[in-house]
Amino acid sequence: MSNTKITEIIEICLQLETKAEFSYQLLSESTQSEELMKFWQSMAHQEANHINYWQKVLALSEKGNIPEIFDYPDKIISQLNDLKKQVAALLDKNESYQDIAASFLFAYKLEFILMHPAFAALFILLRKETGNKSPVDAYHAHINGLIDMLHQHQIEKPEFELIGDLMNQLWERNTDLANELAEIKMLRGLVPICMHCKKMRDDKGYWNRLEKYIEDRSDVTFSHGICPDCLEKYYPELKEKE
Repeated sequence: MSNTKITEIIEICLQLETKAEFSYQLLSESTQSEELMKFWQSMAHQEANHINYWQKVLALSEKGNIPEIFDYPDKIISQLNDLKKQVAALLDKNESYQDIAASFLFAYKLEFILMHPAFAALFILLRKETGNKSPVDAYHAHINGLIDMLHQHQIEKPEFELIGDLMNQLWERNTDLANELAEIKMLRGLVPICMHCKKMRDDKGYWNRLEKYIEDRSDVTFSHGICPDCLEKYYPELKEKE
């Protein structure tokens, strides 16, 4: 059975990315520059990849395979709904995007809106569930591609440079917070563990080895050794050679 709150959050993220893809298609159709048309189509294609990600996550959530990862989901839902209104307001202005500076300002505003911390958190925390196919690794390239194309067209307005720097800093901060959230989610709370074999029970009721339980919830990879006490207990002949 799906968790209705996390499913609603994922649905809104999907709707926002769909609006972003539509917006970049709009920019590609509005420009007279063949170079810019190809660039905006590339940005739309990247958003389409994000949409595929959200669709996979939504399918998992509807099957009940996505745990509740936010402490205050109603607050997240309210904030994301506000972002939907902001995107709608951008599209309703009906400005002429044949002007290069206006088109880049529109794109910057759009990307700023999409930089809510929930995106980074879901990208990172759900990496395991989506087979490590998460947009988080490509998102910096997505942003920097926008900045690089702006510079190629020699739009040297200081406000654009400032916005680009802020976007990079904001995304880095969001990913740092998301990584911290992932660690907290893994470490806090009561964890059911078998008193005999030490297997741990996950959110779906399955019992797993300690190593698998932790690896599934973090970037930790175990390497196995042997402590001095076990060396003496199980391999006394090796202990005597020391």
